[in-house]
Amino acid sequence: MAESEEEWWNPHVKILPNGLAVRVLSEQEARFLYHEVFEEDVYFKHGITLPSDAPCVVDVGANIGLFTLYVLQRYPSARIVALEPLPPCFAALYLNVHEHNLTADLVNMGVSDIPRTATFTYFPHAPGNSTLYPMERRLLQSRAMGPRALADATTFGCPMTRLSEIFKDHHVDHIDLLKVDVEGEELPVLRGIDDADWPRIRQVVMEVHSLGNRLLDVLVLLRNRGFVALAERFPHNVKCNWNVYATRPQEQDLLPRLCLSR
Repeated sequence: MAESEEEWWNPHVKILPNGLAVRVLSEQEARFLYHEVFEEDVYFKHGITLPSDAPCVVDVGANIGLFTLYVLQRYPSARIVALEPLPPCFAALYLNVHEHNLTADLVNMGVSDIPRTATFTYFPHAPGNSTLYPMERRLLQSRAMGPRALADATTFGCPMTRLSEIFKDHHVDHIDLLKVDVEGEELPVLRGIDDADWPRIRQVVMEVHSLGNRLLDVLVLLRNRGFVALAERFPHNVKCNWNVYATRPQEQDLLPRLCLSR
């Protein structure tokens, strides 16, 4: 059943396969996100782990909050700062956190390297693909998304901030995991982190839309910041999309390196 415009603004309840009731904007996308986050455990691969005692996670591009819910289920003492710029997605994120009596710092802003108001294109049938770069999104559209996935688009003007400002405003002194899913804005997000803040970040997981040299630029930036970085091609028939996993080297003899996994 196609979602009505009213449902886009009033997220409806969907029961996930694990019995969790969540507010969703697109049932098809929610099923995909559930499989990716809860079943494939895509954000905890290639050595990505969290400490059992009060880990701190910054979720940039939180969408409706399934990753935030997943972390809080596994780590009830976790501290999460979740950022989502688009009003419909933020509404679902807010409801999903508060209706489960969970605690997280929820920020209705986007992230970049320059504070400003930016115009996002919102795809109501596929909210997680909403972006600052609609032409790029259409270029990368997977056949698996279906012909109507990017139909009925509208735009929102959303405030943007830098990650270092978020760290300061929310008193974040360390980050066990920085998760980034920003549909083309990956490099500006990383460039919005001050030199003094990089040592606070222990791990990074991010989706990268690799047009031009973007993937290489992300990997080199992370390497130069002292990470071991691995890029794995996105598994779901999405052209040019990669998941990047970055961890700090071990104390002994590991050196930062780049690694591509096909």
